[in-house]
Amino acid sequence: MNDEQAPWHITVIGDARDAGPDRLGVKGWYLEQLEAGDFPTPPGFVIEADAYREAIRLGRIDHRLAQIWEAARHSSPSDLPLLARKARHLIAGIEFSAGFQDSVQAHLDLLASRRSVADADDELRVAVRSSATPGAVSGPECAGVHSTYLSIAGLDRVLARVHSCWASLFGERALAMRGHGLGDGDPSMAVVVQTMIDADKSGFITPTGSPDEVLVEATFGFGEPIMSGAVEPDRYVVDRTRHVASSVTIGRKRIVLHRGPDTAVHRFAEPDRVRERVVDDAELAVLSTLSAAIDEHLGALHEVEWSTDRTGVHAIQARPFTPTHHVDAPLIDACVNGIGIGLGWATGRVRVIDRYEELDELRDGEILVTAETTPEWRPHIRRAAAVITDEGDTRCHAARVAVEEGLPAIVGTKDATTELESGQYVTVDASRGWVFPSVTFATST
Repeated sequence: MNDEQAPWHITVIGDARDAGPDRLGVKGWYLEQLEAGDFPTPPGFVIEADAYREAIRLGRIDHRLAQIWEAARHSSPSDLPLLARKARHLIAGIEFSAGFQDSVQAHLDLLASRRSVADADDELRVAVRSSATPGAVSGPECAGVHSTYLSIAGLDRVLARVHSCWASLFGERALAMRGHGLGDGDPSMAVVVQTMIDADKSGFITPTGSPDEVLVEATFGFGEPIMSGAVEPDRYVVDRTRHVASSVTIGRKRIVLHRGPDTAVHRFAEPDRVRERVVDDAELAVLSTLSAAIDEHLGALHEVEWSTDRTGVHAIQARPFTPTHHVDAPLIDACVNGIGIGLGWATGRVRVIDRYEELDELRDGEILVTAETTPEWRPHIRRAAAVITDEGDTRCHAARVAVEEGLPAIVGTKDATTELESGQYVTVDASRGWVFPSVTFATST
């Protein structure tokens, strides 16, 4: 950026009531709305999307990035890593002016000054979060596609993560979703910088589709392992009128993400905490009440990301709720039903996989059926025609991969691994969330 030409385009959250998602990005805009409603959000500021637009224009890389964006529309999956590397290299070459760096430092100093007395002697740590504009790959189905960095300290590290957030506009996952028809506009990226919550518990509050219920998911530490599929969170179905749990399912929380000296650090959970309940009834009532108040303020149902620390509960972000396809009662001739994810439908031979070590048995074009998937399953999932899992919801690993890879998927079936058999031919209908037997004349084994 050139000092004489580029304004700084940085806004404190709470001071941009008239700014829209094109300036603040979708995430930044929703944080502004939460701040306007006096909800407990961590203080922060937004490096506006205009800063990105100005930076790529002055760096004379805007046309080359536009070519990469267009190429992703028609590229094969094997081309995406190279396209992503090219974009990352171009954006890494952007130099921040002294004036821009001074402005970011001044805003970091402001965040430091707003901390409690108990935290005043500690080095300020922030979360640096991508906030894509509506023209990019964005929306509820794209949650987690762009980069977020936790527990970042110091100006140099913050600026490095700004580069990384901008580059995640063109990450492999974003480009893959672009190839499936998302992101029709001109992609731009704002960056949210928030004071880091030293979370002891985190999770998501999601409407179930019923006006009287919400689903609360929870894990210890930060909530990113829920997004990545690294943990199976606790799941609580909560009555929104009485704010009490009607259903409690304790998950296997084997990984905990905590604040580290330079970044967030994954650790294995203590054995006695893997199956320990995360939130009690009183905390569920607080979370349910918070969710209802946010929905009323915003005028529609929203998914809310939350964290708690010693000061209480914090609303980290909100995003619009998009109902998924979920058949509560089996349809005629349906052998399995659950939550439909991804695009379209597929027909193929079932391959039931009980353990990761058995994935070599999966053949190209088969229907992968398993209890749940984790990140190391991704290369194998790409070979499948569709995915069906016993566990999971719209945010589980299998659901995310299905959206990114353009695969139909049915998750949360509860019984797919017992109701379906390897070799059986089925049709997976992601638009309705069900699986039914298919007739085939194929006899090969």
